Amino acid sequence: MTEPNQPIDPTPTPASQGEANKKRRRWLFVLAALPLLAFAGFAATRAAAGPWGHHHCGSHDPTPEEARGHVDRWMEHVLDHIDATDEQRVEISLIVDDALPQMLAFRREGRELKQQGRELVMAEPIDRAGLERVRTQGIELANRATARGLEVFISISEVLTPEQRAELADHWRRGPFHR
Repeated sequence: MTEPNQPIDPTPTPASQGEANKKRRRWLFVLAALPLLAFAGFAATRAAAGPWGHHHCGSHDPTPEEARGHVDRWMEHVLDHIDATDEQRVEISLIVDDALPQMLAFRREGRELKQQGRELVMAEPIDRAGLERVRTQGIELANRATARGLEVFISISEVLTPEQRAELADHWRRGPFHR
């Protein structure tokens, strides 16, 4: 702890740099996944993870059925909240059905990149060029995932009425766990 009148040393320590990098990676993933998260919720993060995503579903890749089950439960909550019609539910389900395989593929690709990065950082000597390649591939993956997520977001938004979108936005402003 520093004394009240002592200047704070702004030089980051290796531990604080590692924590800062971890936070940056988490924020990169959150920003990358926002469009899809808006409608598929926390369950979709399990299906649509980027290379540095954090998951609560264990260490395995979910099967398409498991991922769809998570998404269906969350979607039911959201669509009930905005009083979606049966027709809207069917249209949105078709949009999600179309996107989910690609989101699962993004997740698998991200896990593979993460594993490659672990192997490269443990190699002797450390392969800087290989790590840069993995980083670049991770950015490209995040770009593809967010582009696809935005398509899904727009498609689902077009199914909803302006009033439903406003209700959903209000619901999100109150926090992700508000019911």
